[in-house]
Amino acid sequence: MLADEMATNETDVEKAVRDGAGMTVSEYIHSFRIDHAEYLLSNPADNNNIKISKIANVCGFSNRMSFYRDFVARYGVTPSECRRKAMIDLSYELTPPPAPSKRGGIES
Repeated sequence: MLADEMATNETDVEKAVRDGAGMTVSEYIHSFRIDHAEYLLSNPADNNNIKISKIANVCGFSNRMSFYRDFVARYGVTPSECRRKAMIDLSYELTPPPAPSKRGGIES
């Protein structure tokens, strides 16, 4: 566990993440996964040959539909649209909406 690696307890890790990021540990991990997927999709020069389903899997999504749903909820476009726009404009970068309030938004 993360707490063991940091030589502390889970409560302290959860409090530090909530205080620093304004979300739970699972929300933070989920947000990181979605952001990493967006990075891979928006850099087609490096990742154009990787299937979207593989990117979803690499980023920790075992269910393709939940990946698409969560990606659209965060960025307002599908993963395919993100990749297509990035291929058109190599400087394309999505800006996520403002972070959810403490209890709203991202579900784990």
